[in-house]
Amino acid sequence: AKHQSFPTNTYASAQSLEQYFTHIIATTAELFAVGAWAGGRLHTNDENILQALRDFGFGLGMKTAIVLDCRDLRPKSPDKPSDLAVGSYKLPVLYAAATLTDHPDHELLMKLLREGNLSRDRLKTVVEILEEMGAVSWSVQVALEYENKARLALDSLPDAARKVLVDYV
Repeated sequence: AKHQSFPTNTYASAQSLEQYFTHIIATTAELFAVGAWAGGRLHTNDENILQALRDFGFGLGMKTAIVLDCRDLRPKSPDKPSDLAVGSYKLPVLYAAATLTDHPDHELLMKLLREGNLSRDRLKTVVEILEEMGAVSWSVQVALEYENKARLALDSLPDAARKVLVDYV
């Protein structure tokens, strides 16, 4: 239950990045990992296959969480507010705040985040700043690295299983 709600307004420190990864591991990656392992366990006792399935699920879960957090910067549904609007800062914001401190837009980003209560125009500005700083593309690259790890985990599986699971990545 401790990991069900990620703390809001926790930006500007490398510890926040660590907390973010701890959170998505606990709430998403481990869930995917256990699900993939359990599905495999119904079929086999082979520890190598079960570990490969677990690693596949973990990588897929990490990728999924990060991609969803990036997409949430610009939610498609007007019924769902952006995480930014409610003060919940995810990987692109945490990365920009903690590591891109030399970027010319860093100060403006931090000012907007500290002020909170982001209007639609300010939300748009924050997202544009994050994109300009490269924080969104960096986050997508991290997601792609986890996707690659998930794909690599499938290499030790029998062909039939690999062919079915690779479509999920």
